[in-house]
Amino acid sequence: MEGMGPLLLVEDDADIREVLAELLVDEGYEVETAPDGRAALEALRRRAGWGLVLLDLMMPVMDGWAFRRAQLDDPALAAIPVVVLSGAADLPRTASALGLAEAVQKPFELEALLAAIRRHARQG
Repeated sequence: MEGMGPLLLVEDDADIREVLAELLVDEGYEVETAPDGRAALEALRRRAGWGLVLLDLMMPVMDGWAFRRAQLDDPALAAIPVVVLSGAADLPRTASALGLAEAVQKPFELEALLAAIRRHARQG
C-alpha cells in the first residue's frame, strides 16, 4: 500500500507463513517474514519505518508474549503496532494484557485480517 511501512509476519508454521505472505504481497503490501520472536526482533532492528507486526503467539525459540515484552522494552520498537493472529482461547483478554492494536482469531478470513491491517498500520 502506498506510503505504508512494510509488514513483518511472525509465524512459525512455514506453510502458513508462505501462503499468508504471498496473499499480502498480492494485496500490495511489502512483507518480510520471521519464524519466531527472536528473528522478528532482529528484523525490526535491521531497518526502520515498519508499518505493522503480524504476530503469532505460540512459537518456539521466543513466543509472541516474550517478543511483545522485548518490543515494548525497546524504545525504538515500542510504537510499532502489533496485530496478533492466534488460535488461543480468550484472545481479547490476551490482546488487552499485551497492549496490542488488535487480535484476530485463527482461523481467520483474509478480509478480516486486511481490515485489521488497514486500521492499524503506520506510514513508513
